[in-house]
Amino acid sequence: MKPVYQRAYRIVQADGITTLIPGATGTGKEHLARYIHTNSARHAAAFVSVNCSAFTDSLLESRLFGHKKGSFTGADADHQGFFEQAEGGTLFLDEIGDIPSYMPQTLLRVLQEKEILPMGGKAKKVNVRVIAATHPNLHECCEKGTFRWALILPPYRGRNSAAELSRTGKD
Repeated sequence: MKPVYQRAYRIVQADGITTLIPGATGTGKEHLARYIHTNSARHAAAFVSVNCSAFTDSLLESRLFGHKKGSFTGADADHQGFFEQAEGGTLFLDEIGDIPSYMPQTLLRVLQEKEILPMGGKAKKVNVRVIAATHPNLHECCEKGTFRWALILPPYRGRNSAAELSRTGKD
């Protein structure tokens, strides 16, 4: 476990780096995410944990990004999404591999632009570190077309970042 936490500590030092923690169910992925949050400059802000597989497609979108009153049947009040609840802190997206096939494109936009679009609302800037975890092999999901490569491969400008080191294990 020591090498895992040594890599996690590198991620702690790189504020704002989006991180993917792969592993089987029950292996402590959320514990590792909390370690990163607790030891980071964001430790005083919220740590919001979301099990993505626990929501239906449309409900997941509403819960992540929020919605405005009247934006859909049953939306009788404004609802702040998980991204806004985690403002300044960390959003842990557990079971990210189970999200609907259209959602990776939406998440990629949020990660790139640091902006969410609540259902029925206007775009809002967010300052959130995203840590995701998954049990399925995301490379296989990408090959099947159910997940986007851009969410698991670092952009060229990010090479040698702490996040890439955590993925490759190389120094």
